[in-house]
Amino acid sequence: DGDGDGRIDLFSKTDALYSIASYLSKKGGWTCKNSREEQRRAIYSYNHSRVYVETVLAVADKIKTQKKLAARTRRS
Repeated sequence: DGDGDGRIDLFSKTDALYSIASYLSKKGGWTCKNSREEQRRAIYSYNHSRVYVETVLAVADKIKTQKKLAARTRRS
């Protein structure tokens, strides 16, 4: 339950992201230092859809970029 509403709804972005993050951190062997191909394989082990894999990687890239921008803003 990523959004704290007391139920898991995998059609909710927040719940879906928490679900895959939990899976990958516990069972998927995920680290941010994995190669892009290792990341693809880990995500694919969770959901056997190449579109899903690429979507998750795109969201991860966007979050990473936003975090970097926020860190730069705080330093200035």
